[in-house]
Amino acid sequence: MILLKNLRYMAFSLALLLVTPAVWGQAVWTGGGVTDDWDDLNNWLTGIVPEASDTATFSMSATVDISSNPTVDSLVITVAGDVTLTGEGTLTADNVTNDGTIAVGANALIATGGTGITGGTVTI
Repeated sequence: MILLKNLRYMAFSLALLLVTPAVWGQAVWTGGGVTDDWDDLNNWLTGIVPEASDTATFSMSATVDISSNPTVDSLVITVAGDVTLTGEGTLTADNVTNDGTIAVGANALIATGGTGITGGTVTI
């Protein structure tokens, strides 16, 4: 009986190890927080604010307050996402894939490197 329980726990642990790497480095905006602030972890699907090595993905329309100076590896706006950046901070992304619309407020800028911004519409 104990051996059977241990095998179940081992199988569950192995399944987690096989599935989890697919979501590492991915942050999907849900807008579920009390505020629209980038740094509100409740706005992100995983409950973790994206960092410099992560990809931040917006697949829905959103207004995002950039009150800090976040850096991400990639920013992805899907067809369904029209994203307006507001606030006094600067969002830095090495790569921006824009299949929707990005509206950049007066003080919330996107600084890009790498491949720059590809596709979509950018309004400043």
